[in-house]
Amino acid sequence: MYDDEKRTQLVPVLYKLEFVALVIQNLYTNTSLCEGFLIDLQQTIRKFNGLNIGEKMFKYMDSHPATVKEEEESEEEKERAFNNLLDAIRNNIQGILDLLPGNLSNQLLEAIKLEKYVYDDYQIYHATMDTINTFTQAYNAKINKLDTENMLLKNEYDKLFKEQQELVQQLDALERKLGQEDLEKTRNEKQKIFNIFKNLKERKLRSKKMESNTQPLIPQQNHKKYHTYSFITCFAVVVNYIVGTGVFGLPSAFYSAGVPLSTITILIFCILSCVTAIYVIETLSRSHGYAMAVESGEYKCEMGYEVYDYSSMAQMWGGKPVKWATTITLMCSAYGSLWAYVATCVSTLSTLFWLIYSNEPMKCDVSNRWHFDWKCNVTYFTSIAVYGLVVIPLTFIDLTEQSLLQLVLTVYRFVSFLIMFITCAVQLGKNGPIELKVNTYEDVSFLKEFRWVGFGSMFTHVAFALACQQNLPDALAPLNKKKFSHIATLGSIILCCFIYIGIALVTSWCFTTSTPSPVTLAWADYNGYEGGWGVGKAKWWAIIIKYMILLFPIVNLTNEFPLVATTLSTNMRTLFRNKNSKRTKFITKALAAFPPFILTCAVGSLRVIFDVTGSFSFVLCFSLPCIFHYLSRRKVIAKFNKTKTPFSGPWSRIEVTGAVFIISLLLFITAVVFIIKELVTNFTVA
Repeated sequence: MYDDEKRTQLVPVLYKLEFVALVIQNLYTNTSLCEGFLIDLQQTIRKFNGLNIGEKMFKYMDSHPATVKEEEESEEEKERAFNNLLDAIRNNIQGILDLLPGNLSNQLLEAIKLEKYVYDDYQIYHATMDTINTFTQAYNAKINKLDTENMLLKNEYDKLFKEQQELVQQLDALERKLGQEDLEKTRNEKQKIFNIFKNLKERKLRSKKMESNTQPLIPQQNHKKYHTYSFITCFAVVVNYIVGTGVFGLPSAFYSAGVPLSTITILIFCILSCVTAIYVIETLSRSHGYAMAVESGEYKCEMGYEVYDYSSMAQMWGGKPVKWATTITLMCSAYGSLWAYVATCVSTLSTLFWLIYSNEPMKCDVSNRWHFDWKCNVTYFTSIAVYGLVVIPLTFIDLTEQSLLQLVLTVYRFVSFLIMFITCAVQLGKNGPIELKVNTYEDVSFLKEFRWVGFGSMFTHVAFALACQQNLPDALAPLNKKKFSHIATLGSIILCCFIYIGIALVTSWCFTTSTPSPVTLAWADYNGYEGGWGVGKAKWWAIIIKYMILLFPIVNLTNEFPLVATTLSTNMRTLFRNKNSKRTKFITKALAAFPPFILTCAVGSLRVIFDVTGSFSFVLCFSLPCIFHYLSRRKVIAKFNKTKTPFSGPWSRIEVTGAVFIISLLLFITAVVFIIKELVTNFTVA
């Protein structure tokens, strides 16, 4: 007789039969598929085993005791028994799956992952049922959608058929009244009508064929491997996106607008940037959830590893008009940023050349490029070529493969900021402000004045300096812990704002009316005497500081250029039909990388570039995030009745979104008015 110990060992085997019966019962209850086959199979199993499979089997085993003496199995026999058990379970499940619509069994068996549950039939049962139920929901949803589309086509077909019959009757009546020439025209019109009707009929037949051949939407195992990076790396990448050329032009704008007005402006823009950055993160969460809902029928609001760039979000939530407007604005802003990067680095390279060659760092004024002599032109275009040979190849390297480079350059960036701050503070503490150019004077009145004449320029400079929202999809997609996305983003923005205030205040105070743009050019005369900018041959440590700061824009923007070019190319790919092909990626990256160098050949004045590009930054950084947040929120509420995301808060209310949008619009109009006024004033003075 079988004792309790052996009886326990046989339980998994008995559960296999119960598993088959339960699967059949659940399939019939939940799907109503293949009703006749299911009932016949269920009756056959019950007839053979009875309603209580386990008890019948135990009674049979009790009445037929084992007479064979058990022997220890070898490893090969155990492996063979394991494979036989696996095959038996697979065959049991296969019998159930074969009744489902075509080509489903193999896909489901791969999804179930039998090896994981080979000794646990209860887990196999639930894994199978969960997969089948998910398939059923998705399959039924797709069939319902096709039925709806078919019904619309049928109604359209019937309507056109009726109109066709009426037109044919009218044409037949006209044929009897018209001459030969007019009759020929009428017959041509009649043939056109029949062709239209024929095309519509073919569409209807294709729709029916698609319905009959529809494959179920099985949740597939996603084998695509995403490159990810840590929170620290993500923080560094976002900081690198923010700290571009804007920081180098801020001191000049700080002096033009005055410290009180400039500080208030930066703080206001810091708050607006934080709110709109959260709007972008919320929209990214809804975009991923919405895309997954299309595949599985279930909406789950969370961030994924896919890159939903500005153009993709505009297409998803606003359709083609919003997509085209977004893409054009983004391309203009991104090209402006890349243009500024090239102009800054070319100006720095040219300054370095003349500093080393003839100790005349300010020999060639980039803002007056068309009045260069031939030597300056040679230096200028050579600098463009050298910088292009460095950054263009980096544009074609995957962003995640630059994670170590991002960290190293972030450390270098903060060290350079610290050196700039300390050297200017030492100069102010020892000898006060200095004049870098002839015929300039020390003017510290800007420390207390509200200079509204420079307000527009300060606006655009700050907007340009804090612009990062359009780059967040690329920066946050590889983050391995998505729940910290908002912390990495907001922390980066706030940190950069305080760095901007500190650097801009100290440097503009140190150089006053002679504050250059980019401000790093001021260190070309640094020698370490009398506070730093005195008279005498440069000390050895002053030379290190001098070249470290002068090279700062080049190193900084050599890192920044590929980041922005990648974002631009990602958005440009959405305009191509085959957007994920290698050829498309190569073409878009080339289109992103080369035009800024062509623009720099024509104009190299950073003040002009910042004013133009800053206007586009208003739309990208403040207006579009509000629009995306509103459209995505409205659509998700309408389809899934969901309002919140993991990053929602009081700022997510529709009233707050509207207020932020109106404020950004007013700031944009104000900035444009002040820029025009400043340009008119400068032109009149000139």
